[in-house]
Amino acid sequence: LAMGFGQKGEFDFGGCVIGAYLYESYDIRSPRVLKRKDGKFWTLYGSYAKQGDYEVDPGYEGVATSEDGLTWQRAKETPILSVDDSDACEWEKGSIYQPWLVEHDGLHYNFYNAKKMPEWIEQMGLATSNNLFDWNRSSSNPIIQVTTNGYDERFVADGKVFRDNDHW
Repeated sequence: LAMGFGQKGEFDFGGCVIGAYLYESYDIRSPRVLKRKDGKFWTLYGSYAKQGDYEVDPGYEGVATSEDGLTWQRAKETPILSVDDSDACEWEKGSIYQPWLVEHDGLHYNFYNAKKMPEWIEQMGLATSNNLFDWNRSSSNPIIQVTTNGYDERFVADGKVFRDNDHW
């Protein structure tokens, strides 16, 4: 699966990590089959504006489409979630990345990682959308938080959400 780099100065110049696909089913027992919406396959992706080392902050999220499920292109010229958004909170100002996309009853859910620097504290947030282009952060963010003095005092990240019979 491939998606190129954005142009210098753009939010995805440093690289794109795709993997938060729109699936036919989110049942834990179902195969992962890409779902078409408006005749295209869809994914959310994490990206970086700078090139260089591993995860060069800041990180952003974008949305991409594909005709064949193999070659992807940006579907929106600006990030869907950004550290620079007016509603971005302190806990996510270092980087936003690692989306996980779920569709349920016509609403799209984006479970994402964000980190606060320089402490490198990662927590999970939630944003919702009706159209995959415009996202609203949850007022309960971060929805999964680190625990003071716990085994997870720095990282609660990379969550994946599936349906298991009657519950998520």
